[in-house]
Amino acid sequence: MPQSGPFGPCGRTETRPSPRWRPAIGAASTLAVGGVAYGLLTRKRREFMREWVRPPARALAKPLGMSELTGPRRYLHTPRNFSDDDAEIPIDAPGHLRFNEDLVADLVVKKLALENVSFTWRRVGKDTHVIVRKRQTPPRMLRLSDPGVREILAKMPESAPLIALGAGKKMVSVDLDADSPHVLISAGSGGGKSTILRTICCQFIHSGAHTFVLDYNDPGPVLRDFDQGDES
Repeated sequence: MPQSGPFGPCGRTETRPSPRWRPAIGAASTLAVGGVAYGLLTRKRREFMREWVRPPARALAKPLGMSELTGPRRYLHTPRNFSDDDAEIPIDAPGHLRFNEDLVADLVVKKLALENVSFTWRRVGKDTHVIVRKRQTPPRMLRLSDPGVREILAKMPESAPLIALGAGKKMVSVDLDADSPHVLISAGSGGGKSTILRTICCQFIHSGAHTFVLDYNDPGPVLRDFDQGDES
């Protein structure tokens, strides 16, 4: 019959943490998990600094006349989402303005791999800086399946069909009741005249109107989709 003693049954040694040590063990485990999470977060920040902050800062330091001891974050404020369409990159500039703005702009574009950006310079006062932004350009193509397009169409008045989306998603439309009952579309061959007319007709048909297209040359490009029953 097993005997119980100070070392447990059958003489086997049992090691159990003292109740007074349990809070310390729990705190150590929490610190370990928190340290791992903090390490992951700081690793991403270090990688971002190493790839997108320090290299352009080193390139800009001499043209801007910055001291080598000046930390990159003191004057180059690159956000992590700097490649997004609505992102801004503020760069502090010395008040003496004895630097080549074109050279600074060229370095920023090359070191951050940017395209189609604008530079807004503030040269007066003490807060001299430049803001780098992406230029707002119209979408190259607009589809009904694109995010937000159906919602925009649903909000358009029946008399004002959506023709296009411009820069910054600005709606291009003509109200045929309030503005003018006529629309003139002028473009060369392949410029999108038939596509615009088909876009307008689809919206009118969706609202219950009747559409008649008269094309002396070739009505096919406009009417082909209607013949197939595509009125969406």
